[in-house]
Amino acid sequence: MRPYQSTSIDRADYDDGMLNDWGIQHFHLGAVPYAKAPQFMDRTGPLLYAVVTAHTLYCLTVLKHKEWSNQKLLDVMHENFPEVTAGATLTSWNPGPPSLSVNYSDDEVAKLRAAGANAVTQRPDGTIMFGPGGGVTLDGRRGKQSAKVAQAVVDVRKAILAMENSIRDRINGTELAVPANGLDLRLTEIDGKLVAADSATGLQVEIGEPVVRSI
Repeated sequence: MRPYQSTSIDRADYDDGMLNDWGIQHFHLGAVPYAKAPQFMDRTGPLLYAVVTAHTLYCLTVLKHKEWSNQKLLDVMHENFPEVTAGATLTSWNPGPPSLSVNYSDDEVAKLRAAGANAVTQRPDGTIMFGPGGGVTLDGRRGKQSAKVAQAVVDVRKAILAMENSIRDRINGTELAVPANGLDLRLTEIDGKLVAADSATGLQVEIGEPVVRSI
């Protein structure tokens, strides 16, 4: 597969932001050797975007060059290969999925990534997702290399579940009641802190430092 990858992989300092963040690689589709570097296949405008594991090649789609932050790639991955995204999705005990207070555009995702910030995104079915590749660190390296980033993902998930239990406990025995369709959880940033709030009851639980920072 190496001949179809970016010629930049021969550089010792090369770091692929899309791979680091989303775990997605891109492959050129040339049929003959590349004249400037025959160890690679010819460069093409359309690229194959795929996830590569030790045993499987998950082909997502063919798109034009530089679609590095196109969230449709995450949509395709989540819809067709949920086993690949399972570890990066935010699970909840709610009947309905939580929702984000901010939905970033593809351009905003690219800017956040370039700044070393991790954008939490949401799929069409409501699933909230962290970067399947592990996210990025402030120096642009792969988030899986950072125990702090990995622990932050775990902490947020635990905090969301704890918040649900906390709200249920706080409204138990009062005139309030848990809505029949469950709690409507939303993540937002308030005064520099990541806060999970329930729109029905108005209650909030502070999670801690924000996972996503604005540029």
